[in-house]
Amino acid sequence: MQNLFNSNKQDFFRKLWRSKAIGFDLDFTLVRYKRLLHSRLIFDCFSKYLVEKKNYSKRLLSQTFSPEFCVKGVVLDIKNGNLIKLNQNKQIVQAIHGNTHLNLTQLVETYGPTRELTDYNGSKTDKYWNVSTYFELAAGCLYNRLVSMNDKEDFYNKRKTIDIFRDLNEAISENFHDEFKGSYYPTFRDNTSQYLHDNSESLVELLEYFKKLDKKLFVLSNSLPHYTFEILDLLIGKHWKDYFEVVMCKSLKPKFFLPTNSQAFQDYFDPAEKKRKLFRGATTKFGNVTELMEFLKIQKGEDVVFFGDHPVSDIRDAKMLCNWTTVQVEEELDPETNEKDERYSNFRNGREKLWGKYLTCGDELSYWGSQINKYSDYQIPSIAHFMSNNQQLEENQQSDENNGGDNIESIEKELEMLRDIAKQEKQEFEEKISKLNDQLMRRDNAVEESSELQNKMLDQNKEINAKNEEISEEINNLNKRINQLDKENQILKEKMNRILLGESFSQTKSKTFNQKKSQKQSQRQPKHKQKQKQKQLNSQKEKEKEKGKGKGKEKGKEKETEKETEKGNEKGNEKGKEREKENNPNQSRGIETNTKQTSPKAKRSKKFFKFRKKKTNDRFESDNSSESDLSFVQEKKRKKSFSPKRKIEEKENKIK
Repeated sequence: MQNLFNSNKQDFFRKLWRSKAIGFDLDFTLVRYKRLLHSRLIFDCFSKYLVEKKNYSKRLLSQTFSPEFCVKGVVLDIKNGNLIKLNQNKQIVQAIHGNTHLNLTQLVETYGPTRELTDYNGSKTDKYWNVSTYFELAAGCLYNRLVSMNDKEDFYNKRKTIDIFRDLNEAISENFHDEFKGSYYPTFRDNTSQYLHDNSESLVELLEYFKKLDKKLFVLSNSLPHYTFEILDLLIGKHWKDYFEVVMCKSLKPKFFLPTNSQAFQDYFDPAEKKRKLFRGATTKFGNVTELMEFLKIQKGEDVVFFGDHPVSDIRDAKMLCNWTTVQVEEELDPETNEKDERYSNFRNGREKLWGKYLTCGDELSYWGSQINKYSDYQIPSIAHFMSNNQQLEENQQSDENNGGDNIESIEKELEMLRDIAKQEKQEFEEKISKLNDQLMRRDNAVEESSELQNKMLDQNKEINAKNEEISEEINNLNKRINQLDKENQILKEKMNRILLGESFSQTKSKTFNQKKSQKQSQRQPKHKQKQKQKQLNSQKEKEKEKGKGKGKEKGKEKETEKETEKGNEKGNEKGKEREKENNPNQSRGIETNTKQTSPKAKRSKKFFKFRKKKTNDRFESDNSSESDLSFVQEKKRKKSFSPKRKIEEKENKIK
């Protein structure tokens, strides 16, 4: 850890001299409290609230304040009711529960063999609460006293440690979050000088010196506005606004430093106005770091030097989120110079016996010592200590001014060297730019070629799509034509079926019609003719019956007819040969002629054909026997009497 009052003072003062803005926290930074008296006041105010509002025992009001049981830097384990101290690796090295000191075996039983708080990150949570400032030290002492009283048998109103902490947190809110509630602010106003150190002369002197150096000064505090203004009136005077560009109260640090925070500044004297622009001498509440940097016209965070006492809300987040130059104001660095009091020295000795030093754990740093060493650029015991050494700042400024003339030649040489380096870098830079331009040209050409290819591909795709559309149209037309042909084919098939059905129907119908006609004509004919026809019909019916009975006789007759036809054919052939001999005398002389001999199969087929022809002729004559009687005039009348349907049927028959 870099304690500037032990080493490297010159670097710190040079940083201050070159900075553009300097900021201050209020409590335990610009303002120094008498710690024992101030902590006793807070302890009594919290106890009064618990007794009056939460029904705690009245014996709590008579308890002596023992600050050695809780020191700055310990952590409250809310669940187990313990106060614990951590090293830089977050390992528990010491712990107490009430008035009892926990040994190693008890720590292992409660926190495991490693004794590490892996889920602790330095922020306040539902499980852990930090004692980071002297304001919180009194709350830690009271919590430890309440736990010890709760563990005793005679403490009639038993509570869980979580409930005790919840009640204590309500006491903190009642006394610190509203200036017009609780008992802390009224008691403090009644006797302010009793709780504050008077360093007004040295503080005003330092602020005037910074103003001569054209430094922009501001106050950034979480304290409430009326409380802040009263303290500044007491320490600096009624003209304190002349020293500061802006005084920001109730700023809600560390949220103030978040880059995503957009909480607007509000004027304390005009609470109804939601948003307020910063101006010189303004007094505001809330706000955010972005608008503050714009108001100060500072771009780099390192140009801002900020003094604060809280290792998280003042130092860690200001450094980590905004890159400000941070200065930790920590009285534990040199406690003898702050309070030369026997009571305080006794308290400090008892505390060190129980807890050790705040910033160390034996040979290693404590957890908060490591955090301060990591995030603060410099550490000082107090502003008063810094003000007593402000002559070093003046000497540093004068030495820089005096040494300026002697160093002109060296500076000029350095400038020449820098110019040569700049030329070389410029040439290299130009070469790189030319190479990049060539690459860009090639890239542009490649892009143009690719665009042309893409256009060609698009044109080809369009042509292909057009051809595909034409082909698809032709296919559709062909499909339509095929469908039409299929329909026509079906229609033709249906017509053929109708025609075939109509032919059979017309044949049967014509027979019935002819029979009816013949009957009518027979009725008109004389009786003797009717009798003849009736006889013919009866004879035909008898023949049909006989045909059904005597199929075997018919077959025999057919065989006899075949034999007779064969005999007739043989006789005919013999007569033909005799005639040929008569006509061809050469044959009788022995001259051979080309005559074809018929095979027995051919003879049989000829005989069968003649027989078949004769049989069909007989049937045709028998079928048309009834129609032979009709006269020509009667036929004409019959045709005229036909219906249109009959005419259509006759036409179809003729077509067939």
